[in-house]
Amino acid sequence: MAILENIRKRTTVLILIIGLALFAFVISGVFTSDNLGGGKVGSTIGEINGEDVTIDQFRQQVDLAQRNSPPTTTTMQIVNQVWDQQLRNSILEQQFEGLGIAIEQDQIINFLKTSGYAQNPEFQNADGIFDETVFRNAVATWKASDPLRYDSWLQTEKAIIQLAKEQTYFNLIRAVVGATLKEGEQDYRLANVKMDIKYVRVPYASIPDSTMVITKSEIANYIQQHKDDFKQEEARDIQFVYFEEKPSDADVKAIEDEITKLLDDAIEYNAQTDKNDTIKGFRTTTDLTTFLDRHSDLKFDTILKAKKALAPL
Repeated sequence: MAILENIRKRTTVLILIIGLALFAFVISGVFTSDNLGGGKVGSTIGEINGEDVTIDQFRQQVDLAQRNSPPTTTTMQIVNQVWDQQLRNSILEQQFEGLGIAIEQDQIINFLKTSGYAQNPEFQNADGIFDETVFRNAVATWKASDPLRYDSWLQTEKAIIQLAKEQTYFNLIRAVVGATLKEGEQDYRLANVKMDIKYVRVPYASIPDSTMVITKSEIANYIQQHKDDFKQEEARDIQFVYFEEKPSDADVKAIEDEITKLLDDAIEYNAQTDKNDTIKGFRTTTDLTTFLDRHSDLKFDTILKAKKALAPL
């Protein structure tokens, strides 16, 4: 019972763990199976500022990160880290291209001299100092006899180039965001110059409205002078099609023919008597009430009505 009680108390935690496990299982399949995207090579996994990130490219970065990560790091953590880095690199790369920032071989060497790579014994001479010749020989040896180490170095070189570009980019930003001498003087005055002032506060509420006379012409002039302040953006966009409810010539002719037929007598078959009956027309009828009740939408009405109450012709 105690175990069941503990499980009930931690239901939310268990659901969260199960959900994360399922999500990790699905994502891990993306990078371990060959059936990703239905076997389509070059399919995209995302888009950053209009540039596609291919699955193959992203998978390679995840594989490399897995090899360089501690065993306790989960697949989801690696995927998120790689995506965040890809996002950062893609955005910065667009800035590099726009500013024309490029890194040459001599800049890579200078970067190695001032970074932690200079402490690598494989790049040092007999005196324990970073040596460019020793460095180049080490890379050439890897290329000739250790392909895996050389491939790893190529990835490292890309990272070094990226870091060097970022360093150049951020140095440019720091150079343009510095304060000018005038700005420094202004800040100094704001912080140190002190003044004594006296003022009288007159609240708007203390002024009676009756003492202020504003004419309509003054309001109109004010609005005219400040009309841009009263402009408002359209709150809605309406599109409509207008169909005019107007009879066609054929409709008018059909109604005229029906009304004309009512003038003369008509012969109609009576199913109850099995005989033809003669229906009086308007010219010959003597019972207008019956005639109107038979042929009009409105029943015969003897109440006097004003002209304006009648439907227009």
